[in-house]
Amino acid sequence: MEWHALPAEKLPESLGSSKGGLDGKEAEQRIRKYGFNELERRKNVSAISLLLNEFRNPLVYLLVVAAVLSFAIGEQLDSILIGTVIIVNAALGFAQDWKAEKAIEALTALFVRQTRVLRGGKETIVETKYIVPGDILILEAGDAIAADGRVIDAADFKVNEAPLTGESLPVTKTTKALPEKTPLPDRKNMAYAGTMVMNGWAKVLVTATGMSTEIGRIAGLTLGIERGKTPTEKMLESIAKKLMFLFVALSAFTAAIGIYFGKDMTEMILVAISLMVAAVPEGLPAVVTIVFAIGLQRLSRANTLVRKLSATETLGAVTFICTDKTGTLTKNQMTAEKVFINGRVISDIDAESIIRKDGEGAKTLRKLFETGVLCNHASIEGKPIGDPTEIAILMIADNSGITKAKLDKTHRILGEISFNLERKMMSVITQNSGCVIVNTKGAPERVLERCSHCMEDGKITRLDAKEKKILLEKNEELAADGYRLLAVAYRELESTKEEKQAEEGLVYLGSLALADPLRPETKDALSQARDAGIKVAIVTGDHKNTAVAIAKQIDLFEINSIALDGTELDGMDDSQLEKIIYRVKVFARVNPEQKMRVLKILQKNGEIVAMTGDGVNDAPALKKADIGIAMGKIGTDVARETADVILLDDNFASIIKGISEGRGMFLNIKKFVQYMVSCNTAEILILFFAMLLNWPLILFPFQILWVNLVTDSITALSLGLDPKPKDIMKYPPKRDEVLGRGSLAWVLFLAAIKTLSVLAVFYLFLNEDYAIAVTMAFGCLIFAENFNLFNFKDFNNPLYKANPFDNIYLILSFMISMLLTAAVIQLEFFNDYFRTVPLDWWHWGLLALFGSFVLIGGEIYKNARCLMKKEK
Repeated sequence: MEWHALPAEKLPESLGSSKGGLDGKEAEQRIRKYGFNELERRKNVSAISLLLNEFRNPLVYLLVVAAVLSFAIGEQLDSILIGTVIIVNAALGFAQDWKAEKAIEALTALFVRQTRVLRGGKETIVETKYIVPGDILILEAGDAIAADGRVIDAADFKVNEAPLTGESLPVTKTTKALPEKTPLPDRKNMAYAGTMVMNGWAKVLVTATGMSTEIGRIAGLTLGIERGKTPTEKMLESIAKKLMFLFVALSAFTAAIGIYFGKDMTEMILVAISLMVAAVPEGLPAVVTIVFAIGLQRLSRANTLVRKLSATETLGAVTFICTDKTGTLTKNQMTAEKVFINGRVISDIDAESIIRKDGEGAKTLRKLFETGVLCNHASIEGKPIGDPTEIAILMIADNSGITKAKLDKTHRILGEISFNLERKMMSVITQNSGCVIVNTKGAPERVLERCSHCMEDGKITRLDAKEKKILLEKNEELAADGYRLLAVAYRELESTKEEKQAEEGLVYLGSLALADPLRPETKDALSQARDAGIKVAIVTGDHKNTAVAIAKQIDLFEINSIALDGTELDGMDDSQLEKIIYRVKVFARVNPEQKMRVLKILQKNGEIVAMTGDGVNDAPALKKADIGIAMGKIGTDVARETADVILLDDNFASIIKGISEGRGMFLNIKKFVQYMVSCNTAEILILFFAMLLNWPLILFPFQILWVNLVTDSITALSLGLDPKPKDIMKYPPKRDEVLGRGSLAWVLFLAAIKTLSVLAVFYLFLNEDYAIAVTMAFGCLIFAENFNLFNFKDFNNPLYKANPFDNIYLILSFMISMLLTAAVIQLEFFNDYFRTVPLDWWHWGLLALFGSFVLIGGEIYKNARCLMKKEK
């Protein structure tokens, strides 16, 4: 039922209630009918389920088989080491995923525990969960609203609905019925669960509880959304499938060759185990987790807190930002930026200067500020408290030396004529040295119609209809620029007997133009986004004109741009919206379903969308977006718990910094993943061709594990720490895969060189001494992997242009890997475990020579490509 459209007097009867509320027995029966006033909760995923998920991977299956086979043939050390690798990787994955969804718990926290209700004609305090439709809530300033309901009686009742609708200012409520099709943000006779009373008092007839409330509906939307896999997760799955396919194909072929050559079964099992170990990049999960964790630290320095590790990379892939307005693009601090007096507009700074220097118009300005301060319920002593508009008036007056504390000493409050939606103005009657003064502020059109005079340069002059029209037109011009206008007027009464006609014959002093000012860094940040090929749109619960004004200030709204509000959005089908969606720069007064609809169309078009938000109403969109970004300062618990990223300073510029860091992360992920895959591919090819040539086992499982876990992981980690290029935000988001066709060709080229190098050095010593041949093959593989590291420093430029010394970790990892290699080969303690023998100095010279071929090949490849580009 459309409760906002019914007359207030008919409402209790419609809900089977009365002016005195429900009686106790009826309330109990309704609990059985409607249920408790609580939100449903998502069933938590158990720790065991999460842990078991870490083992549901084809590459893990390979390692399990390898561990079992190793144990079966007496290779206990290999078996223990492989088992340890499985457990460590599972533990890392489990730690990353053990972040339970808390959005619904946070939503539940918005429901107050107790509230005052009218039952049986008497006020009583009831636990929130026992509130039912038909109850009458008694609310006053500071109360959190426990259920949805219709306002049936109120006085200057203002509610902060920002968490639910995105409205930046408190909403004044009325008891008057509204048209049936009134959008939710404009239903000024309704109060909603989870919002806060800012001023006045009211009686609210409960119309919905629990999951039937607006918050409950949003909770239902959030429950129904399942997150898709991140690009990193998809990438790791893709690599697993490719390596699994390669392993199966080569294993089958290797088995056939072994049977053909009549190989010993134990040797065949060892080859199979080696192939299994070679097919799995054991160190990759650890490297990914560590690099992501380091990325989190870099992002935190940019005031960006990432709740989910994988979100760091997704942030760098963003192609479209749907940003909120209040607090993100703006300061979320209502400010009186301009003052309209004496027929001219002056800035707030000029106004302060005029008063302090007693310049032209100082008397009018001083009187305007004094009147604004006296007609005010806010306070700025300590932390500002009250309506943001009234706080802004106190602030501009205070900057000019006019304070509430001083005026309260000389003025005594006699009475007040409260604000309501019909009047759109308020007055406070004060007395100063026997003089009774009416201090009035409100909407310019309502205040001016009550004015008969105006003050110019301290002199009061008559105000006729023509002059009123001119003043109103100037106020409207400022309003068209996105300002909120408050007209200020006063009147001196001869006695308190005139209070009934207090708001007649007022003297117009001027108007204050208020706005939530733009953050100074927003415009530059948007320019950076534009350079980076990232599209931006404002998605807000605020009014369209206000949002468009901000969009114009930051050069987001151009000649052919479009602004749509929620009603206009509902009037379009998806095909119509899809045709114009890239021209729409402002989506205003939108509800959660409409935000989701915009998201779905953008994602359908292939966009990777970042959605910002701070309210309960943003939770479904934050979860549906590829990257949900919540505000850290003004955001609700719901928004923060649902989002992937939290902005610690609520600043749009921090999003752009985060994207820059994310792009650097993605580039580094691409580097070390390709590097590690080239290593594993080379190991598989070495084992395969050695078998094809009917050679004995060239590399043992323990040796391959060492290369994968120690050598490759240390060096790969250094690639993950590479500084991002300075021009990373000067080109559009690249949607290439981490391991696409072009990259695969590059990886196979390098793997082929390493394979030939290792096979060649093994062959040189095979007939001389098998132990030396195995040691040389093992050493050559490590040398080749270490030299190969520099091929991935820069994908496009040769080494002399890439400057490897800007990453000290790259040089250190190379040296550490070489020292560890020398230790496991030359020290007798390690020889039995690694099946190696000490080498002479000239052996090491050969290892360095053969190992460097992969770097030489890579440099030739890059230089040839650069020459081809120049010729084109």
